Amino acid sequence: QSAASAADYNDILFKGVELGVFSFEDLAQNMGDFVALAAQAGVGLDQVVGAFAAITRAGVMPAEASTRTSRVLQELISPGEDLARVINELGYESGMTMLKTLGLQGSIEKIRVVTGGSADKVNALFQEVRATGGALALMSNSGRTYADVNAAITDSAGRAGAAQAAFNAQSEGFGFQMKVLKSNLEANATAIGQY
Repeated sequence: QSAASAADYNDILFKGVELGVFSFEDLAQNMGDFVALAAQAGVGLDQVVGAFAAITRAGVMPAEASTRTSRVLQELISPGEDLARVINELGYESGMTMLKTLGLQGSIEKIRVVTGGSADKVNALFQEVRATGGALALMSNSGRTYADVNAAITDSAGRAGAAQAAFNAQSEGFGFQMKVLKSNLEANATAIGQY
């Protein structure tokens, strides 16, 4: 792994934090649930972090969003009979083929179009309740929230520097706090010196 790719991975993670409703610590604690499955399916880190971020934007807490992200991937990798039929009707040999061809967001969007985003129809396709919940969260707002988050996080030029920007913001916050502390110490020293 090159330094450039390591920097890009960091940018993906920090862009996810910027776009989702979770902290970097939340992401670090929970991403193990879905990263291995994403790699197995040929889904990029940017796509799966985008899904995680979009699910949190739908109001799901990070730990549950992680589980839902992994369950959606698992069901697409190994679909039940009904989902497999829909995948075949869409022209794909398997869920893995669909994921590799369309990516995660494109695959979810195809399923959203077929089902009209209907909770009952999505529930009929996904066997596991958390997969259903994850798919519905990704399809919410007619799929626009996920599409927007995915577009922002998969744009390598747009995410470039996200980690540095987060570091700069933290540094500025710390620098400001140190200036306030110094000012307070100087004011207290002056007040003590007057006695």
